[in-house]
Amino acid sequence: MPGTPDGTLPDVVVDCVTEDGIWNDADHCYEQLVDPQPPKSDDVWRGNNEGYIVLCKPSEKWCMEYAIPNGTGPAACLQSQPSWQENLPGVEPVDPEELAREAFASLPIEPVDIGIVPEDEPGRVGLVGMPTWMWAQNPTANQIGPRETSASDQGLTVTLDARVDRVVWNMGDGNTVTCDGAGTPYQDSYGKKDSPDCGYTYTRQGEYQVTATTYWVADWTGGNQSGQLTNDFSSTTTITVGELQVLTQ
Repeated sequence: MPGTPDGTLPDVVVDCVTEDGIWNDADHCYEQLVDPQPPKSDDVWRGNNEGYIVLCKPSEKWCMEYAIPNGTGPAACLQSQPSWQENLPGVEPVDPEELAREAFASLPIEPVDIGIVPEDEPGRVGLVGMPTWMWAQNPTANQIGPRETSASDQGLTVTLDARVDRVVWNMGDGNTVTCDGAGTPYQDSYGKKDSPDCGYTYTRQGEYQVTATTYWVADWTGGNQSGQLTNDFSSTTTITVGELQVLTQ
């Protein structure tokens, strides 16, 4: 194959952009988008539903100094054929994971509105040893999921399914409670019962700052890749817990 004595390719200076397209140094040719794009049923797509059909035309100057393949001459070198590739000519390939991160960040996710007994209201006091119930108050899809979205760039599309994996309640006394879902809202008819899915019992009186943190997971697919992203959002309230005073005579 023609080349320098050590077998490396010769140095040839070419224009970056010509009427033949944008120079691709890796493939030693000018790339331009085939217009119009052939139907997806065409064999040139190689079974792909995303990406582009691009014509890669070698530089005449390059071919004159380095005829490929195997010294068949400039005429053969200058022949070009359309082929499939993932990205547009002259554009860096899109990172599917980065596109998924952008899609995840675009979701209008927000912290839950805390529901709790005892309530964070003047004069409302819980009791040591009595059940505390926690839940997400009237949760929306933006607070608890699920949410779906997609994003596209340069012919690449990623789809993303996001949901809350768990809600972790920091009870303000050094302890946490992990709940699988939104919790059950308390009703007066429940009396002194424990919450069936998200509750706690304080052992000391005091004023406690309670924080609910929702941990989201998002599964994404696109560009023949897949992965999972995570994020979390928090909201806080303050409750008061006292001791039952027993009057003796």
